[in-house]
Amino acid sequence: MRTIDVRSFSAGSVEAEDVALFVLGEARALLSVPEVIQVVGQGAELVLDGSIEVEGDELRIAATLSEAAVERASWTESLPIGQGLQVGQLLARATLLALGEDAAAPAEVGAAPVPAEAFLALCRAWRLLSTDPDAACDELLLALENAPALTAPRRVLLDAAREAASGDQMPVFFSALERLVALRPDDVEALLALGDYRALHFEDEGARAIYLEARELAPDAATSCAVLSRLAALALRKGQDGEAVAHLRAAIKLADEPLQYLQLGLLLQETEPAEALRMHSRAAVLAPENVRVRLELVRALRKLGGDPERTLDEAVETLRLARGDELEPDAQAELDALI
Repeated sequence: MRTIDVRSFSAGSVEAEDVALFVLGEARALLSVPEVIQVVGQGAELVLDGSIEVEGDELRIAATLSEAAVERASWTESLPIGQGLQVGQLLARATLLALGEDAAAPAEVGAAPVPAEAFLALCRAWRLLSTDPDAACDELLLALENAPALTAPRRVLLDAAREAASGDQMPVFFSALERLVALRPDDVEALLALGDYRALHFEDEGARAIYLEARELAPDAATSCAVLSRLAALALRKGQDGEAVAHLRAAIKLADEPLQYLQLGLLLQETEPAEALRMHSRAAVLAPENVRVRLELVRALRKLGGDPERTLDEAVETLRLARGDELEPDAQAELDALI
């Protein structure tokens, strides 16, 4: 996997600096492609740098991709400020295409332009997230009120809230999420984020109510599955194992998620051992390289009377996978218990 340093672009004004911060944040996110390329700091194989200027109603972008201080590609672009949301995607796409990673490149840009004022306000809010999150949230929510069709402020707010969870700025984003849900009561992703915040604050009943709303509005099986997983976690925290089992049984009917099979297997070991083994086995089939999943399968086989030969084979394979992992001592202990 290659590494790239997306450096700060030079800018000739405060507005341009705000735009550069936002654009490069977008580009960094889109250039982080698992098993293809990783965004890092100094010492990267590749460097992307350049400049961004705001002149009148236009953005002017110049970018250079270098490897070992040798230029590999360069681009210049002028476009209306209202198309600024596309720039990060344009940079990421051009970079990956220049590297021959066509399959990893984002789709071609086709989004409609937005009001220039809305885009510049979004960039200003992006900068404020690191210095004045209260003001940033106000800007983002105001942008959503003034331009409901603009999706970027919502995405930026939700991403920032996830990063702030359990941190010092959590109260700011807790309030912002409540305001976002009030503004968009049918937004399932916003509901889930607010429910997660309530759960982190141990407001379990409030979180449960939010999750149930989200389940009613869930647009697809994957979202329903995510909601059910959260409901199961709340039930477990209250010691309501039966309710947790019911939620997890419903979830595995919607999607093959290995950790849900694993959790269900652990919960069923005392009451339905044969079913528990089936759940553990399914989890291992879906996540054959996951050490925790494989370790719990070995434990279940040993505890619940699984086939001795299979149990030993699974223990040996689990220890092989666990080499260098923090779970290696546990995997070794399971194998030792069988020998």
